[in-house]
Amino acid sequence: MNKKSIKTTFLRKEVFIYFLLSLFLVNCSDKFDDYELNPPEPTFSILMAKSWFETNLQPVIDRNLIKPKTEGSSIIDLQPLFNWDLAELYSNSNWAVVELPWEYEEGIVTYVGEGEGFSSGYNPFESNQITKLVILNNLATEEIYGFKMVVLPDINYLALGGDLSNTTYLNQDAEFTGIILFYSVLDQFVNGWIYKNGQITGTLHLAENPDKSENTGIFSKSKGWFYVEFCWYQYFVYPDGSQSEPMLLDCTWESFYVQDFDSQEGGGGFDPGGGGGSSGGTISPSSVYQPAEGDTFFKNSVTPTMDVQILNECLLAIMEYVSQELCGLSQNVDYFSTSYYNEYDEWAVLYGVNPQHVMPFLAKHFRSGPFQGFQNEIDNGRVIITDIIVPGQPGITHAVAIVGYKPNGRLIYMDPAKGLLWEGVPTFGINFVFAARGCFFRHKNFST
Repeated sequence: MNKKSIKTTFLRKEVFIYFLLSLFLVNCSDKFDDYELNPPEPTFSILMAKSWFETNLQPVIDRNLIKPKTEGSSIIDLQPLFNWDLAELYSNSNWAVVELPWEYEEGIVTYVGEGEGFSSGYNPFESNQITKLVILNNLATEEIYGFKMVVLPDINYLALGGDLSNTTYLNQDAEFTGIILFYSVLDQFVNGWIYKNGQITGTLHLAENPDKSENTGIFSKSKGWFYVEFCWYQYFVYPDGSQSEPMLLDCTWESFYVQDFDSQEGGGGFDPGGGGGSSGGTISPSSVYQPAEGDTFFKNSVTPTMDVQILNECLLAIMEYVSQELCGLSQNVDYFSTSYYNEYDEWAVLYGVNPQHVMPFLAKHFRSGPFQGFQNEIDNGRVIITDIIVPGQPGITHAVAIVGYKPNGRLIYMDPAKGLLWEGVPTFGINFVFAARGCFFRHKNFST
């Protein structure tokens, strides 16, 4: 090869290498610019939903297993079973939703609705209703909610060929007729919707004591009544993998009053704020308490304000409030702070209260009994000390005191971080639920 040929070949190689290098530098520069100026938005995923659920809600469920009891039998736990391999992700411009079947380990829970213009039946071996765990992510606010969705189709809808196979939180069959109910993971009713031919025709509101409608006029706007019965079954898995026939353990029911649907309510989704829906834009889990006719409190003249907590003393501050409201005593935060330090050798103001210490510490200072439901405890003159999720801070909860409830089921609670009464349906009872009915300690002027 002569020198001219060698020189030409070298130049060609040099140009080619420069071309490749220039491509690499441009791509590298583009990647760098994107990283600096337009970082990719985080996306909600099944893995993120699972992690959030296992951090925030799985411990709640584990501590509050369903315990149906039948005559002549011992209490039997039905352990919820979540197969995340079956989880599916859906989204629109406002929401990302992960949902999966809500099942039980060797057990079944059925729902049967009954009301005017609606008929429903259930066979444990037929897929004629849907129960799902739903993890809902607000793409605008990044708030996350976890709840149970129950879809109960009218039996006539099914008889006419209605199909539930594609029913999700964001989408239902355009001809769907039936009801959709939303519950917390502890089976506390949140809101419900009545559908006819794909359109919402009414809203369901929990009526713990239907007789109140005859005396107080609370349900003056009611357009009728609706009842939902739910039953627990247990079956056994034999060594060969086959299953026994489901055995009925127990049944209970809830009553609802029906109101016409107001289009301003937003749509038929889960709403921790108590009225809107998934199509209504942002939703608020709570708001400042607004007095209204029919509000029920554990006693007359509940104090609507308190001193705002200091640092991590939310539980101690709420204990001061409860001691004064429930017992008329003057034990303050300092008293409870010293008591906690003497008991556990830690200052709560610096480190908060260890979740494992909460129940025994409360039991040391307040009389209590088995928790029987929020409204039932309020009706019996008790204050519920419990905790709620702190939005955006997985694993962190905040102590509050539930002192009343509204006719639509929203709970009224004192928030020590704000020093005011609030109302709403956030997820209560993350780590503990304690129904206080009296005090063990005495006023400092009392003899011991």
